Amino acid sequence: MGLFEDVRKKVVPIDGAIGTMCHERGLASSRPPEWYNITSPEIVKEIHTAYAEAGAQLLTTNTFGGNGIKLASWNLHGNLDEINAVAVRLAREVARTQLYVAGSMGPTGKLVEPLGELSFEDAYRSFADQVEVLQREGVDVILIETMGDLQEARAAVLAVRENSVLPVIASFTFEATSRTVSGDTPEAVAVVMEALGVDGIGVNCVGDLDLLVRVAARMADSTHLPLMVKPSAGTPQFLSGATVFPVTPEEIVKRVDELVESGANLIGGCCGTTPQHIALLSKSVSRKRPRRRIRKKIARLASRSRVVEIDRHISVIGELINPTGRKRLREDLSKGQTGVSKNLAMMQSRAGADILDVNVAVPLTNEVSSMARVVKALSSTVETPLSIDSSDPEVIEQGLRLFPGKALLNSTTGEEEKLRTLLPLARKYGACVICLTMDEKGIPATAEGCLDIARRIVNAGKDEGVDRSDMIIDPLVLSAGAQPERVGETLRALTSIKKKLKMKTVLGISNVSYGLPDRSEMNAAFLSMAVASGVDLVIIDPLDERVSKSLSAASLLMRRSWRGEEVPGTNLKAPASLKEQLREAVLFGDGERAESAALELLESEDPQDILDRLVLPTLQEVGEKFSRREIYLPQLMVSSDAARKAISPIKKKLTATKPNIEKKGKLVFATVKGDLHDIGKNIVIAVLENYGYEVVDLGRDVSRERIIECAERENVDLICLSSLMTSTMGEMGQLTAELSRRNLHFKVLIGGAVVTGDYAASIGAWFGKDAQEAVKVVEQLMGER
Repeated sequence: MGLFEDVRKKVVPIDGAIGTMCHERGLASSRPPEWYNITSPEIVKEIHTAYAEAGAQLLTTNTFGGNGIKLASWNLHGNLDEINAVAVRLAREVARTQLYVAGSMGPTGKLVEPLGELSFEDAYRSFADQVEVLQREGVDVILIETMGDLQEARAAVLAVRENSVLPVIASFTFEATSRTVSGDTPEAVAVVMEALGVDGIGVNCVGDLDLLVRVAARMADSTHLPLMVKPSAGTPQFLSGATVFPVTPEEIVKRVDELVESGANLIGGCCGTTPQHIALLSKSVSRKRPRRRIRKKIARLASRSRVVEIDRHISVIGELINPTGRKRLREDLSKGQTGVSKNLAMMQSRAGADILDVNVAVPLTNEVSSMARVVKALSSTVETPLSIDSSDPEVIEQGLRLFPGKALLNSTTGEEEKLRTLLPLARKYGACVICLTMDEKGIPATAEGCLDIARRIVNAGKDEGVDRSDMIIDPLVLSAGAQPERVGETLRALTSIKKKLKMKTVLGISNVSYGLPDRSEMNAAFLSMAVASGVDLVIIDPLDERVSKSLSAASLLMRRSWRGEEVPGTNLKAPASLKEQLREAVLFGDGERAESAALELLESEDPQDILDRLVLPTLQEVGEKFSRREIYLPQLMVSSDAARKAISPIKKKLTATKPNIEKKGKLVFATVKGDLHDIGKNIVIAVLENYGYEVVDLGRDVSRERIIECAERENVDLICLSSLMTSTMGEMGQLTAELSRRNLHFKVLIGGAVVTGDYAASIGAWFGKDAQEAVKVVEQLMGER
């Protein structure tokens, strides 16, 4: 019997933290825990033994930071094979054949595009190298854990799927908003991971037990997959020079019944948990059976934060991101730009589009590169799932691979070659797929012919491993001007496909009016007929008021809902003035439009006024939205980038007209000694630079001596420190103590996931919990100079 047979019959106890135990046993935090597989293997083995004796039935290898990118930050990339191989052997020596061993894989520590500079393929290769070693050495399952970015998790899952035959569990960590730091919701995570074919999902590294229970329940309600839950022992506190995790084993055990009721199949511990925690957990779950969860199979698409179910209501696919007949879009794509695409995406999403079709085919351009560029741009601009539309399989694969969600593949036909090429892509990336009822003989003239092709496509999907719930049939409407008799056959085919095959259907409504006058009226009339015939998805222009009203009316009469009825402002207009264009470009992260609007404004406006009265207030508005969690990291990053592009020409003009202009202040930034995490630090730096501050960035793993030396040499106004690890947080207090000892009066601002306001106050520092709060504190401190 294997692990996934076990978890359906009983709740399986997992081990707890390894890094915490390494530090408890006196191993220095100046090296990563994975290094001790080589230098102190007996201690690592003792930790595994302690968890096995506590009752854990699944041991995780000491390889959480064992991917190539993470190891390279410690100058250990050359030891990747040895570190991972020894880790598996140590765990296996304890587990023998009685316990399961999971190969642990954590994040790279870098932001994946479009949030950061790490490419999807580089992240994928880093994980693939680790997977190959873990499989070779004999782990039972891969555990991808503590993921805060859905796109990085996708890279890791694909690396496992394409380079091993091992089952995989993907686990995420969530913030107080019940979203990951990248804005991913529990529902979206569950849908996307299930679509990619993982064997289990999970939530870990959450210290707030109430939050943990809520997130676990939401994930469980969104999937039939086994659920893993690994709470941390609370938010770490730094007391009397030591890191303390406040949640006791007894407190965690009190919540076990809730976790099991929420759907947990595997329960263990994360940061701060010890064999004592696991011993009580193991005893508590020993006689518990997991809750049986059954979900109806329906077509679902997802972005990072939104799940679209193709079920009860009619779903709208916005058709406007297609260069055919759209000169501005065609020119924009030809220049390698994405501004027009992003604007069309925002307008359609606001008008109620559930899905956005993306077609970037322009002659004499590289369609693969264009698709990559537009998909990355749109995934940071709107929360709407995408439909990847191309006749080229390579273009389709690029779009499916880079979209951080579950996309729609548009489209395959009944032609054998296309089915052999495109259905495997749908299975590989977990995409839904539009299936056109045409084959090598063309489009059938009758409804019966369409039904026959649809049946063959569904059977081909079954053979290829594509679930029928992910297949959507398009019986193809043609222009009423060329084949008016074909319109009725299309509707008859649609009804027959729904009745006899029980399949979801879609129609490209605008096709019916091609080449005819009064297209809007014709589209609206045909749309009403399609709704009456039971169509599930419609491809339309959601900005066409007549068509939208027709959909609302027909949906009401047929007692079917459409999300657009609840979305105000379908008749959207472009911003009237250049100032409003610049504001919206920064607000919504359109860097190209922000730069061009700024350049035009500079021809007539004072550069300082543009900066002080327009760009910076808009950036502050973005920051406040981020603080209130109305937007998330993707939107913050693209808005900051747009602001930077707008500020660049403004700075040049200011320098030319006022060569002696001064910066608002000079700051030195560093991640403290022993800590290699710098994502949060880099975000804060990007925002502060846009506010006009000069930043000296010393990078990661910086000694307090070097920080103080730089502060004195550069005569900075503020020292800014970051730490993500409880084991390195004490460096901050030691730095402020050293400043006091030397009678140096530098102000110190600290932040990071483990840092609190209370700790900052205890060491005489200021605290910024995120980028926006850091800006407020810096502005306040600079005003006090």
